[in-house]
Amino acid sequence: MAEMKADDWWTRYADPSHLCRRAVPSGRQIRSLSWPFAICRKLRNRTTYAAHPVCAAVALKTLKIYEETDILGHVAQVSPLLRDGLRALRDHPLVGDVRGVGLIAAVETVADKAAETAFDPKLGVGARLQNAVLKRQVILRGLRGNALAVCPPLIVRPPEIQELIAAVRGALDEVAAELQADGHWMPN
Repeated sequence: MAEMKADDWWTRYADPSHLCRRAVPSGRQIRSLSWPFAICRKLRNRTTYAAHPVCAAVALKTLKIYEETDILGHVAQVSPLLRDGLRALRDHPLVGDVRGVGLIAAVETVADKAAETAFDPKLGVGARLQNAVLKRQVILRGLRGNALAVCPPLIVRPPEIQELIAAVRGALDEVAAELQADGHWMPN
């Protein structure tokens, strides 16, 4: 594998208007986030993790593991499976759009495909989808309003992607039936 640099992630996926990068550790992993410069000025030196040697060591070890296991190569191999599987959901009457890059995607629902009309946010379609997917033992995040965020782990395998796609399709069918039964939606 060619030498992997942290900047490889940013040249592929970051919005160029985001000028400042910060390492943000969580309980599970170190992530690098890109923030607009105006926000960075306000956040400067306000975290307990700033320049923390343990966090830096964990981040370096993580990058080393990514390089040793060719994680970017793996993501390049499996991300088309996710992209194509999710794009196939565009034929579902609830799905207005599917978009994403790599292993990060969103499935957006609409009340009317032809008019591209959104559901009333009070219906909580994103939350309903999240709950319906969870019933199928897949953890995804319903976004505020009408979308479902799809962000599997970088080590996801093709059978797991197929399981995820099947769970999303089943959740879409379930939520469509609920909305129709409640009188909130009629398929076109």
